[in-house]
Amino acid sequence: MTTNIILVRHAESLKNIKDIQGGSGEPLTSFGRKQIISLANSFKALGVSNVNSVIISVPCVQTSETSNILSRNTGIPIEKMHSFIPLNLGVIHGLSNAEIKTLYPQMYDRLIRWRHRQIDISELNIPGMENPNDFFDRGKEILSNITPNKYNIFVATNSLYILLLNILLGPNGCFGDGGYKCYNVPNCGVVWFEQLGESRYFIKPENTGILNDADLPNFCSSGDVNFSIHRLCFA
Repeated sequence: MTTNIILVRHAESLKNIKDIQGGSGEPLTSFGRKQIISLANSFKALGVSNVNSVIISVPCVQTSETSNILSRNTGIPIEKMHSFIPLNLGVIHGLSNAEIKTLYPQMYDRLIRWRHRQIDISELNIPGMENPNDFFDRGKEILSNITPNKYNIFVATNSLYILLLNILLGPNGCFGDGGYKCYNVPNCGVVWFEQLGESRYFIKPENTGILNDADLPNFCSSGDVNFSIHRLCFA
């Protein structure tokens, strides 16, 4: 088989309910546990198994729980990768959006503009935040350590999901002219990349789902645990 990269954002957690940025994480909600069990069943139906797959998990509460449930329901082993850790958000790390808005109104405004793709990540200017270039380089290191000829399932926080998407979709870098873009990814949102070569990443237009400059396609409906898996390709 070819090498595949499957990005999975963690299932719904209390962190999402509390609207917290960064931090060490929170346990999954009951809905979140249903989400990941549903995803595990879909993976099994698609032939993703302990024989041909590996789960790479972020060491946060919600990603670890998501990975453990996925592993228990599929038999797929979990591997740790030392570089697979979220973006350090400096002074706002672990704060809710309400707290950020009260304590750091200008930073809150820049966060909103970043989420609406009006500014680049380099323009966030959050004191103590990890350098975006360093974070981007860490993402490239993560992807250079994938297991060949397997389904590499990355269970990621939002910051890492966005990072890997930006790299896989072939930006010119994380500075300037929106080169590092924000994508709004729902909990348990999945994008599936298949390797076709070694030189660059691209999307086959005949595949399900379109990624454009506006946003990702809808991954899952808000009223239930259903989701759609979007298969993209890279070379």
